[in-house]
Amino acid sequence: MKWLSRILTVIVTMSMACGALIFNRRHQLKAKTRNFNHKSLTIIIPARNEEKRIGHLLHSIIQQQVPVDVIVMNDGSTDDTARVARSYGATVVDVVDDADGKWYGKSHACYQGMTHACTN
Repeated sequence: MKWLSRILTVIVTMSMACGALIFNRRHQLKAKTRNFNHKSLTIIIPARNEEKRIGHLLHSIIQQQVPVDVIVMNDGSTDDTARVARSYGATVVDVVDDADGKWYGKSHACYQGMTHACTN
């Protein structure tokens, strides 16, 4: 029984040593400076009844150092989502329902927003 205990001790010790070596050799991500070669960036935001939250999001976006075009896809909002978005300079586009009614929701709004984007 002692030999089993010794074997287990050796295995556990080796496992811990290997784990420590692997953990200490992990690569640290270095902060990189970002060089954006794009003149602008388009952000597409699908929104439905987001009046209370979209202002905070848009304020955060316009504080960025990269010039952005913001397209808010208004997916049938019944509140003042469109008004708030326009007050931050966003382009507001109403989502047009798919002809056969099979495609709707956030993915459809994002797709339609992509068709309005002017940047790559």
